Amino acid sequence: MKILVTGGAGYIGSHFLKELRNQGYESKDILIIDDLSSGSKKNIIFGKLIVANILDKEEVEKIVSSFKPDLIVHFAAFISVPESIKEPTKYYENNFVGSLNLINAAIKNNVNKFIFSSTAAVYGIPEIMPISENSELKPLNPYGNSKKMVEELLRDTKLANSKFNYVILRYFNVAGSDPELEIGNRKKEPENLISIIINNLQSNKNEIKIFGNDFETADGTGVRDYIHVSDLAKAHISVIENLEKGSFTFNVGYGNGSSVLDVVSAVEKITKIEIKRNFVDRRLGDPAVSIADNSKILKLTNWKPKYNNLDLMIKHAWNWVNMLNKTNN
Repeated sequence: MKILVTGGAGYIGSHFLKELRNQGYESKDILIIDDLSSGSKKNIIFGKLIVANILDKEEVEKIVSSFKPDLIVHFAAFISVPESIKEPTKYYENNFVGSLNLINAAIKNNVNKFIFSSTAAVYGIPEIMPISENSELKPLNPYGNSKKMVEELLRDTKLANSKFNYVILRYFNVAGSDPELEIGNRKKEPENLISIIINNLQSNKNEIKIFGNDFETADGTGVRDYIHVSDLAKAHISVIENLEKGSFTFNVGYGNGSSVLDVVSAVEKITKIEIKRNFVDRRLGDPAVSIADNSKILKLTNWKPKYNNLDLMIKHAWNWVNMLNKTNN
């Protein structure tokens, strides 16, 4: 199978490439498109990289028509919620128009299998917990809405092209790093809580800003479903078979939650460094709890999570950042 991967130099995309290699795919059959705006060439350990931007419609069409992939796996996106609120047009252009270019190229070249990297942000603040795939989509920011729009585009594309099958994967909170330290999160300003805390510690900033301590949760801080990036990568492999049967939407999480204070305490335990907690006002639109109902992906695929352990996620992330610092020094 020939696979085109967008955003393969990034945090999640690079772990997917490693999983492809682990599963016995051949490097010559894997082509990566990445503009390296947030990814790194050092993360490309498998396949061939073309440095290109998915907003370049003609270039995308040229790449797809010449490579002729059997499957497109689409990771490339901007993912910062605060930035999306400040610069909405940037997010709609990159996340939606870029996806439109890719899907257009797929249809023109009879590429009928597509996996899309979506997000739990499409749900907004759900009324029922845990969150099932049937929950109403009410995103609260341009980032979540741009992903919702691509989901709608995929559904409409399927209606017009019966042979076209897609899988939408709605990620919950991605954490951790490759246990073998071959690849990892190379962003200087990471978006996820565990990486933010660890980066702070590496900069001798032994504190963390916590948005809200008055949520209706056990300790007053927000509760999230954290998933190890290597398990998330394996979920993408697991759903490839489903593309033979039809189109699917899956939540990808563990179905259990940890509060912000749980995470801070666990980081302190792993690193043996005390962290100052700076409580500030809640952010607009932050749900008190966000936990996946993952029963659908567990039932309909062969996905078997391996790293469902908060301490392990933190340990792997901590090991990666320590290794990076030693290499850079």
